[in-house]
Order: sequence, then structure tokens, then C-alpha cells
Amino acid sequence: TTTGAARCSSGLLWAPGYDETSWDVDYRGQDDSVWTNAATGLTTNSYTIDGLEDATQYDFRVSFYCNVNDYYFSTVSTTTLCVPKTLPYVEDFEGISSSTVATDNYGVMPPCWDYTLTGTATYTTGTYRPGVYYGTNYAASGSYALRLGGVGVFALPEFSAPLDSLRIQFSDTITSAYYGLVVGALEGGLFVPIDTVELALSVRNQIELSFKNYPGNSHTIAFMNYYSGSSTYYYSYHYID
Repeated sequence: TTTGAARCSSGLLWAPGYDETSWDVDYRGQDDSVWTNAATGLTTNSYTIDGLEDATQYDFRVSFYCNVNDYYFSTVSTTTLCVPKTLPYVEDFEGISSSTVATDNYGVMPPCWDYTLTGTATYTTGTYRPGVYYGTNYAASGSYALRLGGVGVFALPEFSAPLDSLRIQFSDTITSAYYGLVVGALEGGLFVPIDTVELALSVRNQIELSFKNYPGNSHTIAFMNYYSGSSTYYYSYHYID
């Protein structure tokens, strides 16, 4: 798969299995029951489908007639890459379920978000993994927020605009005064801190931060959560919305 300005393309290549000389190509979304025909009667064993949604799982089917009565096809599935997001970008985490994005052992991550947990093995599994969380007490709007669990770095999707032209607004609810949060950027795969957020306990903290003085070339905003107490805990729960 390759990315474009707003959509994705998927390039298919296959090897003839019998003595066939032409093929049909169809595709469908993960939740679709009906196939869409992309090409009929191809005489070459490759084809590119344009205009697909990014970060979306598709099934692709290549078929041919071996003779008048026999019909064969081969189906593969893949998820298209993430396209850099245009502005304005809003994510309220509503409507995200296991049928729309892949689950990671515990929580469901929104499309094109990513994370790296830095704690011990105990704090990188199960309930310490991040995921979309149902709870009206924590959501700034609607019923869902993104819960950060084990300490680590949590990255938003890449943006088409550089960070020094961006401003972020979000809410953060914490359940312990020891849960801290730093807002920064991913630069070459490394977290670059910008500002440590001051958070009050058990309220929806409203945060606004400008990246206008950011000196790097990053297009990706990220959060780093940490535990500030004296005990060695590798979790720090934040409910981001």
C-alpha cells in the first residue's frame, strides 16, 4: 500500500496458477458484505486500486475462469497505511470499536495513533495498555476518552503541517496526584518534551498548548505520562479527550 494526499492506493501483484490469460479484481471493506469490482478482463498480472480510505482493512480478490464452468479466486487482506492528517483535526473517540480498528490485547486504539510502553513486563500487558475507554466521568464530550495506562509515549497521527504551525487543545482527567503528563513531539522516533502539564485531581483539566517555538522538523504530537511518587510504579492513568 502507498499513501496519497488524502486517500490510499493498494498495489496488487499475483502469479498465474494455471493457464489463465485474464483476471478480474474485486475489493471490499472489512465490514462490507458486497464486493466492488475494480477491473475486469485484465491481461497483466498486476493492478493498482486508488481512492481507498487510509488506516482501513480491505479484502482483495483476484479471480479467473479456468473453463466455462469453473471459477477460481484468491483473497488476501491488508490494512492501508495512514495518510498525514489535514487541519483542523478533531478526535472525540466516539464510535470507535473493535470492528473499526484492531485491538491490542486490552484496549482499542484509534486509527493511526501509536504508543510505546517503557515499564517492566508487568506494566506493559493487560489493563496497562492504552485504549478507548467508556466513562462519562472522564470524557470531555460524549461517553468515550482515550485512557493512557502504563508509562510511556503516546503519539497522535502524523499531520500534513509542521508542528511550529500547530496548537493543541485537549482535556485530561487523572485519579492520582502522582500521575504526570508531558506534551511533546516525536522527532526521528525520539520523544522531545515541550511542556509539563499542571493537572488538578479528579477534574477535567482543559489544556491548550502552542508549538510555535518548536525548533525541529516533526509533524507528530506526542504525550509522555509518568509516575511522580516515591514508589516504583510503571503506570500513570490519564483520560484524554
